[in-house]
Amino acid sequence: SEGKIQAAESTFRKGIQQFPQDARFCQDYGAMLLESATVGDVATESRGVSLLHKAIALDRSLSDPHFQLGKLALRKGRTQEALRHFKTAGELDPSSSKIHYSLARVYRLLGRAEEAAQEVQTYKSLKAEEGRSSPTPSARGRMPVQPKKQPVRDEREH
Repeated sequence: SEGKIQAAESTFRKGIQQFPQDARFCQDYGAMLLESATVGDVATESRGVSLLHKAIALDRSLSDPHFQLGKLALRKGRTQEALRHFKTAGELDPSSSKIHYSLARVYRLLGRAEEAAQEVQTYKSLKAEEGRSSPTPSARGRMPVQPKKQPVRDEREH
């Protein structure tokens, strides 16, 4: 909803003001802007891209800004650009199933079936591993909750 988005934006802006060198605020705010930008909302999209690039400049070890930029490039039909971002994300976080899933999609679009199949296999084995290591429903309730000041990553992507 629009109210929740505005509240989140306010929180992210305050976080960036208070912690200008914390790349995670830029990363998460940029990702949120890209997710919330409607088609044709160039200003919001541009702000999101700018924040993701700032996150990369502040912390080159973060994979998610590259993943988010890859998703945007893929949505816009820029498959070579998407591939570059997803490959970088995969190098930074080789255990992320969602990155390998996205790499498989891009390779398939580029007609690189063998590489796509390899990424699908990696994706499947990582997903199986995630399933085995995820906490049971009863244990989930006892897991520590993140402090409210920390941005929350959106893990809904594959």
